[in-house]
Amino acid sequence: MADTGSLASRFPYQPAKSLKNFAAAVHKDQVCVAFGERSVPKLATLLTNAELGAEKRALALELLRDILSSQERKTRAVDSGVVESCTALVDGSRGGTAAVRALAAEVLSSLSTVLQGRRRFLGAGTLPVLAGTLAGDGNERRVRECATLALQNVARFRDGARSIAASESGRLVAQLVEGMLDGNVAGEPSPLVTLRVVTTLADVTQYSPGVEQALSAGVVPQLMRALALPGQSPALPLKAIVALWNVAQLPKGKKLAIAAGAVATIANVTRFADNSAPDYEEVLRCGAGALNALAINEKGKVAMQHADVVAALRSLVLGEGVSAEARKNAVSAIYAASEHPDVRRCYIRALVADGDALDTVFGTAAAHFLNDLLVDDDAGMRMHSSAALAAMTSATEEGREGAWHLLLVVKCCRRCAG
Repeated sequence: MADTGSLASRFPYQPAKSLKNFAAAVHKDQVCVAFGERSVPKLATLLTNAELGAEKRALALELLRDILSSQERKTRAVDSGVVESCTALVDGSRGGTAAVRALAAEVLSSLSTVLQGRRRFLGAGTLPVLAGTLAGDGNERRVRECATLALQNVARFRDGARSIAASESGRLVAQLVEGMLDGNVAGEPSPLVTLRVVTTLADVTQYSPGVEQALSAGVVPQLMRALALPGQSPALPLKAIVALWNVAQLPKGKKLAIAAGAVATIANVTRFADNSAPDYEEVLRCGAGALNALAINEKGKVAMQHADVVAALRSLVLGEGVSAEARKNAVSAIYAASEHPDVRRCYIRALVADGDALDTVFGTAAAHFLNDLLVDDDAGMRMHSSAALAAMTSATEEGREGAWHLLLVVKCCRRCAG
């Protein structure tokens, strides 16, 4: 057995020598992660240190951003005043490097995913500061990308979207619309900024105040420009269509969208959508839903006769791999537009080759126009219309009555024989 006495004598405890390895006082500008519950408050305190250099402040923000991995830590950060500190750092009017401002916006983006954080945003004036990064030549691209990510996260939640829509005089929504294309700043516009702003507006316009403010700010022409811009994110068309669908719920939104050519644009987005994309089914569903909303308007019905629109809706009704929801929306769009006689005639011609689709969309309401097609100049149309009428008359009593409506079949057959 070892002799502990000799061991103690060989290695005596010398407190004076040990103390030199520990600081007598805490270094206020030392950037590091504290242990346990002190980790977040220590970094939060560092952010309020006015004497902290830009590099150390950036490091503190990086460390804070990385440890905000749970709701508990995020809540502790909110309680430690991180929202107020980061809001002040993002505000370009107070100076600060681009790296610090971008990192502060990233931290705010993380805190926006908890309810306490979003509530604190209102008191700290965070939302106007984030939206303010979209204007002015001094705002670097990375700052705008991080700030719009925070706004996007806020709008994902109902309380957040309503907070943006409830801003004073709709100023926040107007700033988002104005900065959508990221063209107000020097340098290369960011497709990421455009995507995040459009996504934010798509969420905000789920609510009536958001729609009203967005329309007043000119959201429709901005969305149309965004859809036409080259080099945009593949996820942009879906979000833009959702926003257009939302604003089309109001009569004013319908008129503005139709006047801007949204009917043909939406149709082409659905028609040429990449079927390998993860949001392919949603693009078709939302595109058909937006067309259905626009088809209620009288001028929208007329616009539905455009060849691109007819081709797109025909593809949605007859195409393979189309979800039931997308097909249902397309059928509703055609039916709504077909209240106009010329539009109904147009879509009956487009669907006449498929008797099942024709019956699904129009039922016996197609009989009158099918009778007219019996004497069409196109032999194929005559063949398909006669087959559709034959199927209709053999199906139900209602079908027979519809097909023989006003004895038009007899008249047409006599004309053909003559």
